[in-house]
Amino acid sequence: MKGSIRERDTNVFQITIDLGRDGDGKRKRLYETFRGRRRDAQRRVRELLTSLDRGVPVDTGKETVSEFIQRWLIDYVAHTTKPRTREFYAMINRLYIDPIIGQVNVQRLTPGDVQRVIGSVIEKGLSPTTARRVHATLHVALACAMKWGVVFRNVCDVIDAPREANPEINPPDKQTLKELLSLVMVKPYVVAVRMLAYTGIRRGEVCALRWDRLDLNKGTMSIVGAVSRQDGKLVITEPKSKNSRRMIHMDDSTVAVLRRHRAELAEFRLSVGGAYEDHGLVFASPFGRLLDPDILTKTWQQVCREAGVKYRLHDLRHAHATTLIEAGTHIKTVQNRLGHSSPSLTMQVYAHVSPGMDKEAAEAYANAMSE
Repeated sequence: MKGSIRERDTNVFQITIDLGRDGDGKRKRLYETFRGRRRDAQRRVRELLTSLDRGVPVDTGKETVSEFIQRWLIDYVAHTTKPRTREFYAMINRLYIDPIIGQVNVQRLTPGDVQRVIGSVIEKGLSPTTARRVHATLHVALACAMKWGVVFRNVCDVIDAPREANPEINPPDKQTLKELLSLVMVKPYVVAVRMLAYTGIRRGEVCALRWDRLDLNKGTMSIVGAVSRQDGKLVITEPKSKNSRRMIHMDDSTVAVLRRHRAELAEFRLSVGGAYEDHGLVFASPFGRLLDPDILTKTWQQVCREAGVKYRLHDLRHAHATTLIEAGTHIKTVQNRLGHSSPSLTMQVYAHVSPGMDKEAAEAYANAMSE
């Protein structure tokens, strides 16, 4: 088999694949119109020849990027990933991929098309993180397209995703945190917010806590899930990773706060009678249902506005980790409390903590050598 291209117009080529002759001696040819650069047309010729050599049909090239991604979401993603991941991929496609290249034939997708998608994200003033997520979504979709024989290369491989700057972590210092937590004391869900500061767990994890996962006598709690929103409903999902499923200790003051909270909750249940749905949750909505993590975020934002400062709820987690590291806690212990996948990730996230510690290390070494 041989292939050739003929330029019909600017960046428009006719591809011809010579398939030989049929049983009657009649010459068979495959024709395809290609729009793009000459080198991409030449690459398309090689893909068609490879496809024919492998016995893969080449007349399935009518599928657009939009049609393929929808098929991928339904036939693959829905059965191999968590619902939240499928929602994320669908959202990325709907907002950023489909409007730009949705109508492009998936087999004729070029690196330039991918660059157009990334460029449109940047032009909207969105962050490099968003651009990287768009690139990653399209990359994983095309990787599946390769497995299915729809395309023969992943054009995302030759387009670099924008570099993601390490996010600046600036949690409140200990004194500021004490002042903010004192303001939280007069707010609803005060115990839940305090738990975030004193344990470093995630907001979804604190909302999924059940009493049977707490051992107040030993001062431990087991993290086995997190509350998130899927298809508009609050559900408890599996942890982010196997390391997110963990057991951590609580300090005595936190245990005492939880004991008081449990007693107050029992009194409240008695006061409302059957109106309370007891699902064993440590922190629940007013009548026992799953607590929306966004409520904790709004509570914290209100506290920060009243104090005239700007901190995210997630900064409580950062403050917990930073305080532990500065106190000399072993990085493996910090990793376990946070539920990170590895100590190296913890070290990478908190590499900024603290310049003074590095100076202390240098002085310690010098002192040891002078003995």
